[in-house]
Amino acid sequence: MPALVSMLKSANLGLSVEFGTILVYTCEKSCWPQNHQIPMEEYCIIQEDPDELLFK
Repeated sequence: MPALVSMLKSANLGLSVEFGTILVYTCEKSCWPQNHQIPMEEYCIIQEDPDELLFK
């Protein structure tokens, strides 16, 4: 989802992501109870471009 990358910011540094990698961890078996209609929270890891600050 390339359009999403430019909208993300690092929680601890306040940096925006120009180019990088986003790893999304989710349950392969749709792991939420049958009677629970709201999906469970997924986990994302954002790897920012370490050279981003050199080009500003």
